[in-house]
Amino acid sequence: MKLMLFAYLSQTNSFYLMSEKETAQGYCDLLLGLRGNASSAKYAWIIEAKYVKAEATDKEIEAAVSRGLAQLERYTSDADLIKMLTLGNHLRAGVLVFIGAKDVRYWPKSSA
Repeated sequence: MKLMLFAYLSQTNSFYLMSEKETAQGYCDLLLGLRGNASSAKYAWIIEAKYVKAEATDKEIEAAVSRGLAQLERYTSDADLIKMLTLGNHLRAGVLVFIGAKDVRYWPKSSA
């Protein structure tokens, strides 16, 4: 799923994409950095992807979201990473949870 998302997002000229970028705090699943002045995007993005089975319970989904949000807290505390991605603009971050092969949900990280 993450590879398909990466392939789709690579069609834009607004971002440069990185997957599994090593930071001081771990490995980010998907980074969408701004491409300097040529970028039409207002925000850079950090996306943490999680996968659960189609029959996952709400509790299992909530646990995956909690893990993802905890990872985002670590990644967004890396000042060098944020500076590189945003070029002085704003950052958004969130968790995408793929539920089986047919559903995906997004949870934003507050105050990214």
